[in-house]
Amino acid sequence: MIKVILKQFDTPKEENLQKDIDWFCNSFGLCSGRDTLLTSNRIVSDILKQAAENKRIYSETIASDLSLNQNLINHHLRNLISSGLIIREKKQIHIRGGSLKEAVREIRKDALRILSSIEEVAEDIDEELGLKNRHL
Repeated sequence: MIKVILKQFDTPKEENLQKDIDWFCNSFGLCSGRDTLLTSNRIVSDILKQAAENKRIYSETIASDLSLNQNLINHHLRNLISSGLIIREKKQIHIRGGSLKEAVREIRKDALRILSSIEEVAEDIDEELGLKNRHL
C-alpha cells in the first residue's frame, strides 16, 4: 500500500543541496512530528549520496554512515518504502526509478490511480444518494 502525503512549502530561495533535499522530504511529509532529528531526511540524503557514487545501498551501511541504530533505520526505511520513494530488492535499497525525478513521476501515477478509484466510488455514492454535481 502506498501512502502519499503532500505538503506545500515555499521552495528554498538559495541553492543548497541539503536544504533542497530537506524541502523535498518535507514536501512529501516524510518527517513526522516525532522525527525531531530529521532522521528520514538524513536517510534520504545518505541514499542519494550513495546512489550518486553508484554504491550498493544496504540498511547496515546507512546505519553505519549515520551512526544510528539498525532498528531505527529499518523503521524509517519502511516508511520511505510506503511513501513510494524508495524500493527494496532483496536487501538492497534503491531510489524508485533510479532518480528523484523518476520517483516523483511514479508517485504521481500512483496518486492518480488512487484518486481515480476514489472518484468512481464517490460518483456511486452521489448517485445512490441523489446528490447532484454543482459547480459554484
